[in-house]
Amino acid sequence: MPAVKQEGSLYQEWLEYHEYWNRTEPKISTLGSGSDYAPFAFYAGIPSLTMTFTTDKRKYEVFFPYYHTGYETFYMLDKIVDPGFRITQGCSRIVGLTLRYFADSHLLPFHLPQLPITMKESLEGVKKDHHETLLSIYPKFSLLEEAVDDLTDRAQLFDATLKEKVKDMDPVTLRAVNDQVMKIEQLFLLPAGLPGRPESRHAVFAPSQFNNYAAAGFPGLLDLLYKIDTLQGQERADREEAIKKHISQLTILMNAAAKFLKDLHLI
Repeated sequence: MPAVKQEGSLYQEWLEYHEYWNRTEPKISTLGSGSDYAPFAFYAGIPSLTMTFTTDKRKYEVFFPYYHTGYETFYMLDKIVDPGFRITQGCSRIVGLTLRYFADSHLLPFHLPQLPITMKESLEGVKKDHHETLLSIYPKFSLLEEAVDDLTDRAQLFDATLKEKVKDMDPVTLRAVNDQVMKIEQLFLLPAGLPGRPESRHAVFAPSQFNNYAAAGFPGLLDLLYKIDTLQGQERADREEAIKKHISQLTILMNAAAKFLKDLHLI
């Protein structure tokens, strides 16, 4: 696939940019809610993808300032942002080839161990700002950490076993394993939704209540912790009870996902 700004391949261009930031592989971020995939990802638990060519942070520190203004016109795109539509073509090629790759693969090319790794990173982010508060409210918070660690181990073992056995799998078993990989996202759905937000049911990755554009890891927990130090009396007590309940829910979901991956094609 040709590069969009220079000679060579798009992969080389992508890798060169990320090597500048001392990354060993291209960055893949979690989804925000500012697009049509939101109900699929955050309500139905269906794996979703968005593809963008974003601002070169080496040149510009912020997103382009005319975003969602009257200046965001076809002329702006054609003459200034993407002359020749090279970036637009590159993005379309990636999307098309990615979809074809998924459709043509016997085994879904989904790196399952990355899911709990990202969860663990998100939980570390929550702990960084709120660890003492969480432990003082609910000492059993450590059980959630243990459950995420267990899920991480299970996912790695599942992936290793799958790579070992996939060559000998019959079509029915292979279909079952693919279903197993696809459906694991739905294990993280809360039927009643996140606290105070029935329209968002994904307990691990969803936008924050206070920032719909950015995705958050463990958004329900972050929402409940938001400005908790300003609460007093019964309002504070009610919030702490909600936090305890939500931590218990999250722990149960992590344990269920780990159990789901205990065996191949356990559907």
